Amino acid sequence: MKRFAFVSGFLLVTSAIAMPLYFWKKFRHENDENRRYDIADFFADESL
Repeated sequence: MKRFAFVSGFLLVTSAIAMPLYFWKKFRHENDENRRYDIADFFADESL
């Protein structure tokens, strides 16, 4: 029983730390893509 509690607690702590980091990284990556896309559109409009 102690082993089960240790394993489940470890998984809970790991997921609690990993999930926000994953979503934050994914959210930042989407913003970076959008920024690059906007800059590419700007250069295309200005024909540079």
